[in-house]
Amino acid sequence: MIRVVLLFIVAVAAPFGLYILWRSYLPPSVGGSKSIAKEEWEPLPVIWLGVASAISLILAFALMILKPEWFGAS
Repeated sequence: MIRVVLLFIVAVAAPFGLYILWRSYLPPSVGGSKSIAKEEWEPLPVIWLGVASAISLILAFALMILKPEWFGAS
């Protein structure tokens, strides 16, 4: 059961986490944020991150349906 819960938490949180890491730690020349480089806040593209999370969640459901043996189901 914990595998299933973690699968869905990771599926929803991964796009947000990856985006924040990408914008925070990369230099502006490769897509990092100029505002973060100046220690300012910038708005998150919540709609796009929500869409990415929804797609990730759909893929997680599909994986769970297509490969139930990976999740301990018999």
